[in-house]
Amino acid sequence: MTLTNKEKVVQLLKGLETGDTSAYAYINPQKYVQHNLGVANGFDGFKALMSDLPKCSTKVDVKRVFEDGDYVFTHMDYDFFGPKVGFDILKMEDGLIVEHWDNLMEKATSPNASGHTQTDGSTEITDRDRTAENKARAASFVKRFDGRTVR
Repeated sequence: MTLTNKEKVVQLLKGLETGDTSAYAYINPQKYVQHNLGVANGFDGFKALMSDLPKCSTKVDVKRVFEDGDYVFTHMDYDFFGPKVGFDILKMEDGLIVEHWDNLMEKATSPNASGHTQTDGSTEITDRDRTAENKARAASFVKRFDGRTVR
C-alpha cells in the first residue's frame, strides 16, 4: 500500500509520541533541512531529537492536515514539554520529506474572547473555488509586512 504525503507526515509526527522510527524512511537523509532552531539541522538532528525525548513524554493530536503541491501542512495539539499548539510545514520531493518548518506556542487554558480555542473550527476545505484568491491574499499580506516575494 502506498501512503500519501499527508499520511507519511502524520506517521512521522506521531512517531514523536510513540517512539516509532519506521517513518524515518519518509525523510530524504541527504537533503533534509530542519528550520527549527532548537533542533540540529539535517537527518541526524531529527534522529537526535527523537532519541532525546523521554519515553511517552510527547502527545500528538492532529487536528488538520492539508497538502498543496510539494507542501504538507499540519495543525496539532501537542504535549511537547508542556501543552502546546503547533503548525508544521513539510516540503516533499519525490515522496520524501526534505524540509521542515514549525511553530509551537503555549496552549491557552481557556477560549478567546470570541469563544474559540486555538484548534476548533472546520477541518474540511469547503471553498476550493477560492484557493487562488486566498493564496494571493496571503502572499500580499506577507509581502506587505516583510517585502519578500512570495509564490
